[in-house]
Amino acid sequence: MIEFSCHRIASSRRDIDTMVEVAQKYGFGQVSILQCVVPLARPLLGDASHVRLVGTSAFPPGSDSTSVKLLQANEAASGVRAN
Repeated sequence: MIEFSCHRIASSRRDIDTMVEVAQKYGFGQVSILQCVVPLARPLLGDASHVRLVGTSAFPPGSDSTSVKLLQANEAASGVRAN
């Protein structure tokens, strides 16, 4: 199982499109992205249930408080785009 990730702040829409396309084509297990682009990537996966979508919280560097991490995780799960 391969995880494909794109955690660059400057990732473009094309970067995300390409990542999802490659993951679907080669049957990767998951794509891992910044939480703020989860709403963009979710519809791109469509019915590719074999590819899991993973959004990061407090990334980088992970030094946010637990309450901020929970807020970010909840936003990612609900599809809210954080700016």
